[in-house]
Amino acid sequence: MAGTKRKFEEDALTKTGYVSSLSPIKISNNNNKYFDGVLQTDSDVYQRMACFDVSLYAEMSRANQQRSPIKVVNCKEVYNRLHAKKTDVLLNYKLDFPLLINKQGRS
Repeated sequence: MAGTKRKFEEDALTKTGYVSSLSPIKISNNNNKYFDGVLQTDSDVYQRMACFDVSLYAEMSRANQQRSPIKVVNCKEVYNRLHAKKTDVLLNYKLDFPLLINKQGRS
């Protein structure tokens, strides 16, 4: 178990971008609540994201409505199940440490 946590900490990423296309909160086949959307990290880079911490939904929704960039710490990139060359961003999926989202100031 400690090895898995250590591996995740080594693989954990920080992403900064804009949130769009948020879904309503859903329930997975494993009875986990989650929501998904799109994280735009560059002018032409869009990644599907899935967030398993539904307490962040209001903040993500607010950032989406205000078109404010966010910074997501301790996320993980995984291969997209439908498109082998694309990656998705997972937020707070079975983490032993907190996920942080900070609003970024506009330049």
